[in-house]
Amino acid sequence: PAVRIQVSTVEQISLNITPRLPYAAEAFVLHSGVKRDFIKCLGVMKQPGFRVAFFMAGKGWGKTHLAIRLAHEFAVSGMEPHCIVGSDSALLASSGGTSGKSAVLIVDDAQLYLESLKDRGSGEFVALVEELRRKEAALILLSSLEPGHFHLDEHVLSRLKPGLGFHIEAPLEEDMPELVMAMLNQRGIAVPPRKLEFVIRRMPRELPAITDYLSRVQHLALSCGGVLDYSMLEACL
Repeated sequence: PAVRIQVSTVEQISLNITPRLPYAAEAFVLHSGVKRDFIKCLGVMKQPGFRVAFFMAGKGWGKTHLAIRLAHEFAVSGMEPHCIVGSDSALLASSGGTSGKSAVLIVDDAQLYLESLKDRGSGEFVALVEELRRKEAALILLSSLEPGHFHLDEHVLSRLKPGLGFHIEAPLEEDMPELVMAMLNQRGIAVPPRKLEFVIRRMPRELPAITDYLSRVQHLALSCGGVLDYSMLEACL
């Protein structure tokens, strides 16, 4: 059904709601808070020898989508990306044996894996890194927590410290139109470009808050029968 956000008594924004789209590499917006580190990471990971990088950002900052974009970039450049979720410790432990010289192991939600080392010990991680090092492969960890949070022993820390450390930062104001449009599209909400400014003026600037806001808008639009007036849109803030 068409969903309309009422701007005034004579003007409305038409929003067409469709099922939420899956993450697509080309839909990841390289906003100012991540673009420089993204480019640097790509450049270093394509160099010979063992390489390691650690991306840190809280929940809702786009780490999973970033992992997909990184994997895509490596694939089109002839490398072999392997994406694994940190909760799949068994698959992660065996990944070193399947990696070649051009491989890049990308671990999303790496905090889940690193947290588990507290009970299982560091031997598994050390073996994985040393196998990747032997094969001159690369390792990228994306985590919602800093390495210092996990109280890792020196065997693990010594293998993370030489790597690159990145933080995903907030986008700048000029990034907002492209970024918000992409996030709306990802939720299946199509907003005419000339009306996008109306939505952007009323939403927060932190990525997790934007995500929460758009999710509330989507839910309210679907639950209210397809029409959101100005007061209802304000209520989602």
